[in-house]
Amino acid sequence: MANLNQENIDIRVKIREETEKGQFNSALYYTVDEFEALTEKQLTDAKKDRVDAWVAHVTTESAKIPDVPTEEELNEEKARLEEEIAEIDKQKLELTDK
Repeated sequence: MANLNQENIDIRVKIREETEKGQFNSALYYTVDEFEALTEKQLTDAKKDRVDAWVAHVTTESAKIPDVPTEEELNEEKARLEEEIAEIDKQKLELTDK
C-alpha cells in the first residue's frame, strides 16, 4: 500500500450543494497533513465558506446577465447611428470640397 505521507498525494473533498442560485459543485484540496489536522467543524466551515462565496458572487450586480434590448430599442439605436453616419458623410463632403 502507498505511504499516505507522500508529498504528491492530495485529498479532495467534493462539495455538491443545492443553493437558491442552483447547484454548486466544487472541491477543496488538502495535503494529507493538512487534512489530518482539520476538525470536522473546520471542514464543514470551509465547505460552507466556499458555497457562500459562490452564492455571493453570482448574486452581485457584476455577475448578472445584462438586459437584452427590445426590438424597439435596437431600431432607435440603428436610427441614431444612421443619423450620425449621415452627418459624418456630410462633413466629409464639406472637407473634400475645400
